[in-house]
Amino acid sequence: MALKALRDFVGRIFNKEASAKGYSADQEGLIYNNNDAEMRTQIAGADREIVTDSGTQTLTNKTIDADNSTITNLAHGAEVDDPSTGVHGVTGSVVGTTDAQTLTNKTIDADNSTITNLAHGAEVDNPSSGVHGVAGSVVGTTDTQTLSAKTLTEPGIDVAVMSHETTPANPAAGFVKLYAKSDDNIYVKDSGGTETQIGAAGGGETNTASNQGAGDGLFKTKTGVDLEFKSVTEGVNFYSASNTNDLKFSVLEEVVTKTNDYTATAADTTILVDASSNTVDIDLPTAVGIKGKIYYIKAIDTSFTVTVDANGTETIDESETFTLDNDDDCTGIQSDGTNWRIISESGAASTPAAPGNVFPGTTNGFTSGGIHSGTTVEDVVDKFAFSSNTTAADHGDLSAIKVDCAGQSSSTQGFVSGGQNNVGTAYDVIDKFDFSSNTTASDHGDLQQAKKGSPAGCSSGTDGFTAGGNDSGATKVNEIDKFSFASNTTAADHGDLNATVDYSAGQSSPTQGFSSGGNSTTAVNTIDKFDFSSNTTATDHGDLSVARITLAGQSSSTDGFCSGGSVSNDTIDKFSFASNTTAADHGNLSVGRDWVCGQSETTKGFTSGGNANNDVIDFFAYSSNTTATDHGNLSVGRGRSVGSQE
Repeated sequence: MALKALRDFVGRIFNKEASAKGYSADQEGLIYNNNDAEMRTQIAGADREIVTDSGTQTLTNKTIDADNSTITNLAHGAEVDDPSTGVHGVTGSVVGTTDAQTLTNKTIDADNSTITNLAHGAEVDNPSSGVHGVAGSVVGTTDTQTLSAKTLTEPGIDVAVMSHETTPANPAAGFVKLYAKSDDNIYVKDSGGTETQIGAAGGGETNTASNQGAGDGLFKTKTGVDLEFKSVTEGVNFYSASNTNDLKFSVLEEVVTKTNDYTATAADTTILVDASSNTVDIDLPTAVGIKGKIYYIKAIDTSFTVTVDANGTETIDESETFTLDNDDDCTGIQSDGTNWRIISESGAASTPAAPGNVFPGTTNGFTSGGIHSGTTVEDVVDKFAFSSNTTAADHGDLSAIKVDCAGQSSSTQGFVSGGQNNVGTAYDVIDKFDFSSNTTASDHGDLQQAKKGSPAGCSSGTDGFTAGGNDSGATKVNEIDKFSFASNTTAADHGDLNATVDYSAGQSSPTQGFSSGGNSTTAVNTIDKFDFSSNTTATDHGDLSVARITLAGQSSSTDGFCSGGSVSNDTIDKFSFASNTTAADHGNLSVGRDWVCGQSETTKGFTSGGNANNDVIDFFAYSSNTTATDHGNLSVGRGRSVGSQE
């Protein structure tokens, strides 16, 4: 009853208000406008127009609160003038499913969205954004892109691990495929199916390294794929890198000091020699194969002898040895590829080996003693230049008149040993005279016994030898005497000739002396040889082409020569020092004669004087077989003289 009374009370109030505004009301609270038949309602003072189900109403500047409302049956194509509002959760224009809209400078948040039905070829102006997780341009599956200075990182292409493929398919035309096989080698296959192995087992050149030539190589060894090279050590060689491709070398010159015998090495350059306690020999290596190599040998103390010795039969300026005679003497020598040559000297003059005929002179020849007009014996020493055709000049005198002597030469002095006077008295005296001054010869010592009969004279670098001849009673002897050039002493026994002869000729190689021809009971063609270094009996070295006596001997560095002889012979024989052979005919003298003497220059042999007062000096070349050429005349024509040279 209470509720009904309340409802009736509200209704009476509502109807009263509606009636005041010109509306009629029924019992349910509906009201009608009596003027325009509009249906309205008024609830708690609210005046609202009521729209029927089939009616329409224009909403102007109205807001539809759609939180709990639904708009349905909105016809397709019906205009919504400003759809930017009224759709829950949407800001901006709403586009229908069949409508199109151009999006400019818009961002599609694709976190939970999918774009489908994008036609192939449709333009995406800037696809650098909008694809989840991708930064940068997106390339289609059939598109290409050049990658420059890019790094492939994980996740990506793993180039460190490559799985085995046995028969991979051929790549497309214009491409190659890189793959590994079960043999752990890498292969590449082209579109035609051609497979090429690359890496350690093939696919390119397999290279090794090796040293060339005879020197010490830089390549050491090959270990696996590593080529190992030796290092250049500073201290043996100094070097600096001038750029990344070149090394600039400056060789350090080795200096050594020696107090005992020593053989020079390839590393040596300057050798200082201290002979204060004993003699010191410096032996040179072979000159062959080291053309251009230079040694400087300096004597810092010469209390004892300092000798420089060439290798084997090689020579130093045509001599086997030379000596440094004074403190601070220094000699530079250089290999010419075959022998050694002196290229410089400082201090007091050093003494090259005094080889007589083996150390051919370079400037002058000398003719000493002799006989002319059949009975007049001379003491004169004549001197003539090798370089020009002139008459010989008087260079001094021997200690006595002498004939039928032997001759020897050092580098600075000439020696005349033995001989006889005008009445046949034999001498044991050894005379010496200086090449540099015109003086009378001085006594240098004595032979073991008096000898005459033109013994063979030979010279080494340091000693003279007198071989054969006859004694004061005209008995032929075979002894070989040896005396030092450096000191005045009595000669020592150095052995015996193989053949006992007098009136023979002497020749000298760097290491041996030779006695050629001569008279035994008749003229012989024998060539004997003996070593300078040891006291032994001479051995047979071969034969002359013609047996003869009273002949002259000459020597080059490699060969011996015999010229003239009895009777008035003009033959020039040549034989090798190196081998035992019969001598060969090397040409003829300009005038045939006997009782001649010989002198030796580096390239030519000279024959001077002869019997019947002959004063001719002629020469022949060692290198060619020709007739000798007139070179001038002695100051006095004579024979049975003896020769020497500087």
